[in-house]
Amino acid sequence: MKRRIVSMVLAAVLAGAALIANAASAAAFDPVPELYKLYPYTTPQHPPVVKPGPPVGRGLPAGSPDGGEVTGSTAANHLLLPGATVSALQFDATGAVTFSRSTTSDADGRYVLADLPAGDYWIQFYDDSDPKHVLQAWRSVYGFYPDGATVPITPGSSIDADGYLLENGSITGHVGCSDGCDRGIDYSKAVVDIYIAYQGLGFYPTAEQRATVGATGSFRFSFAQPGEYVAIVRYSGSDFGDAEIGSAFMLDEGETATIAPTLREVRPNLHAGNPLGTGPEANVYAEYWDFLQRTPSVDDIRPWLAVFQFYNDHQLPETPAAWMARNFVESDEYRLKRIVDAYQSILGRAPDAGGRAMWLTDMKLGYISTDDILKSLYESAEWYTNHGSTNTSSAKSLYNALLGRDGSAADYKWWGDLATTHGRNWVVDQFWMSDETTGDRVGAMYATYLGRIPDASGLANWKSIDLRVGDSIAREGIVSSSEYYIRAQMRFDVS
Repeated sequence: MKRRIVSMVLAAVLAGAALIANAASAAAFDPVPELYKLYPYTTPQHPPVVKPGPPVGRGLPAGSPDGGEVTGSTAANHLLLPGATVSALQFDATGAVTFSRSTTSDADGRYVLADLPAGDYWIQFYDDSDPKHVLQAWRSVYGFYPDGATVPITPGSSIDADGYLLENGSITGHVGCSDGCDRGIDYSKAVVDIYIAYQGLGFYPTAEQRATVGATGSFRFSFAQPGEYVAIVRYSGSDFGDAEIGSAFMLDEGETATIAPTLREVRPNLHAGNPLGTGPEANVYAEYWDFLQRTPSVDDIRPWLAVFQFYNDHQLPETPAAWMARNFVESDEYRLKRIVDAYQSILGRAPDAGGRAMWLTDMKLGYISTDDILKSLYESAEWYTNHGSTNTSSAKSLYNALLGRDGSAADYKWWGDLATTHGRNWVVDQFWMSDETTGDRVGAMYATYLGRIPDASGLANWKSIDLRVGDSIAREGIVSSSEYYIRAQMRFDVS
């Protein structure tokens, strides 16, 4: 009953203002920081592409017991790729190569990089057999670090690392402004940053993150991976204010995307005189960016600040951060975004209007949670048809989609037989609730909301919570944590 009364009072506080607006942002702000001071997500200290060359640095003799190895396969265009160059690389703080060893994948697309000294390595896959269409990729983890992550090599270790090579594209454009253009822009004070998305989980820095702006306002990124991006203009002068996030855009393999990001005027200071300081406002910006990939307008921000003040004045048992996280997860805008993203990533198409409305209604009525849309689509007849229309082919696709790896023919048959006995939905449940898949989902939440890889104890704790209460509540818990709140202040300087 007490919670119901609190909810009624908060509804009154928010009356007259949209909880999460659908209109384009009227405010301008920096959505990703130059540096996370607590738990950094570090943009890789390497160039976006390293052309293979002769060995660099001191290696080990063949067969040395002090060495480790990296093995795997190379593929492109859904086929194994022989003749690709695979390199183990180390870099200094400037991005210069300090160690390099390379090998070539064999006729079956397999490779072995042996006799590597102990250390952390970036693994790059590269193929320039067609100079007009150079293919490249970095070895990643969880599937969503766009420019890779290091692999740790210890004496005697063997690490699996498969590479799926793609042709990079380019991003070009011109910086403009939406207000005050009569004053002109000093382009020497402007830079453009790009961030790449992973399956609706958030946007991440790239190795070629920043481009300088020319005297006429033009810029270019030459080595951009295919995917969905946002571009952000940063301006260091006082005549224009904070950067504005442009609309998300797609870059196809080998193509050029042309965009026109814009600068805006400075927003008003909403936290002036607020006894709670800048923390609540920074938290509002963080959740708008992390959940909706946009910045809030002034009218968006004010009701949330009133909620924080209300909680502080009445010393309520629930934190305002927890209440705010739950409202974002349960908002129509976030739910609709998740529905669209799920259809695109799982079924490869946009939802029809009726399906979109049906899923949103089911979420609002509590039949499914916001995150349940993903599992539901894997259980759908359409997904089954798209993946071979047999229990065995469906099992193979579940390995690829949910585990990010291949199984064996015996694995596929075993799961196919279980689907015949227990039903396909039961099999999807086993994959979805597996320790491996749950760990990947929690890892994705850590990367999106905390900007880091989970520590062992945190991963175990949140996997346990996720298995008991589901992704949506686990997501709310991570976003309402003190770590997220503190990190928001490092990401969004609203002073």
